[in-house]
Amino acid sequence: MDSKKKEIINNYFEKHLTLFYDKVFREVAGTNKDFVQEILRVFLNDENLVLLESSVQKDMSIYNQKSVVLDCFCKLGNGDLANIEIEKNTFNDKCDHQKRVRYYSSMINVKSLSKGEKYDNLPNLYMIYLTKKDIFKKRKSVYHIERQIFETKDYLDNGYHEIYINAEIDDKSDISEMMKSLSRNDYLNKKFKVVSRIKEVRMDPNEMPKEVKEAFEEMRQENIAEGKKQTFILLFNQGY
Repeated sequence: MDSKKKEIINNYFEKHLTLFYDKVFREVAGTNKDFVQEILRVFLNDENLVLLESSVQKDMSIYNQKSVVLDCFCKLGNGDLANIEIEKNTFNDKCDHQKRVRYYSSMINVKSLSKGEKYDNLPNLYMIYLTKKDIFKKRKSVYHIERQIFETKDYLDNGYHEIYINAEIDDKSDISEMMKSLSRNDYLNKKFKVVSRIKEVRMDPNEMPKEVKEAFEEMRQENIAEGKKQTFILLFNQGY
């Protein structure tokens, strides 16, 4: 297969079939509440979590201040808030990931209290930041950042929680399995029923543009002729 046709397939798979691609993630999250609930249950380790409502590309602004657009802002059944941000370009020198999370959380906090409300009414907030690479380079798939008294090592809970999750480190946990499901187009885990169903639907060959189907069929025939093992989920799903 020539390089142009390979590029056609790769571009299609990345832009349309990889749920980690920010535009695809927002499209799916914005139309499928069950999808958001399923990934939150995994990321927050709560199989009984109930998603009350979610919104994608939610614009938050304060007069004369830098505004933010949230990838996926969620309200949970217990009153907690959660925000999921996807950073595909993990090593973008122009982005300080921790300060971005800090600023986004401050905007959400300000918007969560009305004038005259008590601070006690500030809801719990989970900031979930997804990256392809391990930005802390400590060989962990997930990092929970919490408040701690430096002198005594005691932890303090003010209801704010930062969670950084990456797709680079595979520790075989449910979180790693979910990240593989989101970030790779050649991986499907039936444990995650909603994510699997979405990926299978999006990989329906009848939905592919003509040029993609033609390039994909050529690749399939070449692999069969060469006796190569098929690696794309689509081939598995369609019984090739």
